[in-house]
Amino acid sequence: MTNDLQRVPSEGRNAVIRVAVIDDDNDLLQIIGARLSPAEGFAAPLLFTSSKNAFKKLAVRPVDVALVDLVIPGDSGLRIIRRLVETGRAKTVLAYSSATDPETMLEALRAGAIGYWVKSGDLDALESALQRAIRGEPVISAEPYHMMLSQIQSAPRPSKFHVLSRAETTVLALAAEGFSCAEIAKRLQVSIHTVYVHNKRILKKLEVPDRLAAIARYRHELGARATPAAVPAAP
Repeated sequence: MTNDLQRVPSEGRNAVIRVAVIDDDNDLLQIIGARLSPAEGFAAPLLFTSSKNAFKKLAVRPVDVALVDLVIPGDSGLRIIRRLVETGRAKTVLAYSSATDPETMLEALRAGAIGYWVKSGDLDALESALQRAIRGEPVISAEPYHMMLSQIQSAPRPSKFHVLSRAETTVLALAAEGFSCAEIAKRLQVSIHTVYVHNKRILKKLEVPDRLAAIARYRHELGARATPAAVPAAP
């Protein structure tokens, strides 16, 4: 099996919407491809398991809309979104994620996505979401939308960052700056296992599903000026 699972529409097909999907989950790609290929108004989608193959193909054949997973091994979904928007390889971009928290959604929208779609949604709804995105309409899955609405309408909540230890806060701050776990370990002069332990405790204390969500919450609540003063310089 090749690294990217491409389906190129036939010349005689009367297709309207050209879609690219970037996700490392081969099974999910095949399901999306099987659903969209016969859908009226859609060309057979281009399916990629890596951003490298996607950008190479889309440089020659841009698409109308790209559906981008936020968790790509060896890459960043947010970076991919920014590059797609900046280079014009996709006219519009939808973030695609398992995370339902508003913080992660806002990070994707800040990166340039026109909308945010949760993977647990049904494929019929996804088809409609892609059509609305092409028309320039904002598209957001119901779950993160209602969570965000609830936060806006409820009383302000105290920050949860006070529950983090000094070391955990430092690790999270460095992660928010874009450092990998290995780079954080080297910078702090600790083992990578120690960094992993800190990450697990951070997720538990902040009650978020993954590292990406923790970083998004950190940036959202503290802002660009909130890097802790105690972050040590590289030796």
